[in-house]
Amino acid sequence: DDPTRYDIAKLDGMPDFEKLWTTGSTELNFINYSGISYSSELRSTDISTDASLWIGGTRKTKPKIKVVFASPAASYKVTNMTTGKHVEITGQNFVAGNVLVIDCEKQVVTVNGNPIMPKVTLLSDFFTLQPGTNLINSTKPGTIEYQEAWL
Repeated sequence: DDPTRYDIAKLDGMPDFEKLWTTGSTELNFINYSGISYSSELRSTDISTDASLWIGGTRKTKPKIKVVFASPAASYKVTNMTTGKHVEITGQNFVAGNVLVIDCEKQVVTVNGNPIMPKVTLLSDFFTLQPGTNLINSTKPGTIEYQEAWL
C-alpha cells in the first residue's frame, strides 16, 4: 500500500453485490500477474555529452529519449555506457527545431511525430536502464524519461 507506486492488476472473481447493496461496501480482490509495481512518478533528467542517472527500484526500465535540435545535424547517437547498448540514427537531415523521440518501450523512433525507422542503424539496440547508476552518453543535449519499477 505505497501511494507512490501502482500495479497493473486484474479483478479476481466477482464482487459480492448483495453485500454492496445491503451494507454499502464490498471487498475487491486483484491479481498482479506480472508482479511488477511502477512508480507513480515519471522521472525526467536532462542529458548532454555524459550524464549519470540513479535508477531506483529493483527492475530495469525502458526509457524515452527526446532531443530538440538547436542546429542542423546528419546523425544522433545515445548510448547507455553501463550496458554498452545504443541507438544510432544516420542519414537523417535534422534541422533546427526538429524533435527526435526514441521510445525504447515501443521500439519506435520518430522525428516531429513521423517514424524514421529505416534511419536507425542495424547495430542499434533499444536499451534499458538498470537499477542503480547508469552512465548515458548523448551526442546532442536532450531529456531522458523513465519510470522506476519493482518486482
